[in-house]
Amino acid sequence: MKKKLIAFPSVFSIFLAISLIPANAAVKAGGSCTSAGKTSVVLSKTYTCIKSGKKLVWDKGIKVTASAALPISSFSELPTRFTDVKYLAWTATQKAIASAPDQDSLIEIKVSANTTKYSNKTTEAVRLVQKVFNGSKLPSKVWMLYYNLSDQQSTSWASTEFSRLMGIATIPNPLSPRTSSSHEAVVPLSLPNDDYTKSGGTEAHEYLHAVQFEQFVGSTNSPYAAPRWLFEGGGQFIQDYMMYGSSYQDWAMKTSGSQLKPYDLKFFQDFLTYNFPITYGPDGDPWFYTSQWPNQRVYDVGSLVYQVLVAVNGPTPVVNLFKDLSQTGNFDSSFKNVYGVSWSDAKPLVAKAIFGMVNI
Repeated sequence: MKKKLIAFPSVFSIFLAISLIPANAAVKAGGSCTSAGKTSVVLSKTYTCIKSGKKLVWDKGIKVTASAALPISSFSELPTRFTDVKYLAWTATQKAIASAPDQDSLIEIKVSANTTKYSNKTTEAVRLVQKVFNGSKLPSKVWMLYYNLSDQQSTSWASTEFSRLMGIATIPNPLSPRTSSSHEAVVPLSLPNDDYTKSGGTEAHEYLHAVQFEQFVGSTNSPYAAPRWLFEGGGQFIQDYMMYGSSYQDWAMKTSGSQLKPYDLKFFQDFLTYNFPITYGPDGDPWFYTSQWPNQRVYDVGSLVYQVLVAVNGPTPVVNLFKDLSQTGNFDSSFKNVYGVSWSDAKPLVAKAIFGMVNI
């Protein structure tokens, strides 16, 4: 077993590079153009088509700044303000990071003997989550367990370590992030050597789940009273931000939701329906309701819900919703406690906003 102890703050900065969606990906300084005087905005620069000798080319460009959208003050504005949601969600996340105090909670990385590849951005990913949601209750310590899923010995090691650190004999199947009664996050990770791993995106995703579970420590109410799209949507939101969030343009393009264009408005309204009491499936699945649709929908639709909620009131209240839910056990009531409107009333407005966002 390899062991690496990290007991120092991580310096993590994201440059606030606000940029516009390119009007023409082929536009670049010195590239050919067709009409003198024509302009095009690409990567925060306005290019003008000029005559150079006998040719028409794009000039060097002049840097421009994206105009700030006015805040969305209520859910009732969402059906007509959906075009502003992404920008407001991105800027709210940037502001949370910029205003967050330095994070110095202990992060301990443990790696099984048979595991040779794991992310070198673990600390960066954890610190990002801590900064974005700095106003929420966070675990006091973080254990990241890397193991090899294809190796039985490694898998057994991970289960044993998880059980020891959590102080419990029963472990979740599949092995997944939790927070112990002593408020320590335990995040087991078996990852391929792909872009998600290299970027730290998966680490951010899974650690946020531990933060979500942290809100229920000491509560008798079930975390599964939260819709699955709220759990996984948060993970997807922060994963995408970890991977692409340094550039508004990149993040907006990667989170466009274009894969959801085949769905009509009724789908979003039905998918976001909250069932209380919880409807359990034949196998005891508390999230049985959303299993009637492809599994990926809890991630991509859920992440768009997060964008809407962050755009309306910033990142912290979304995690605080879990905290309130740990006290009420009722998602509709907790949503009203946090956002001033019940989920039953907000849902059709959120659904209309998401439907508009994916069809821009």
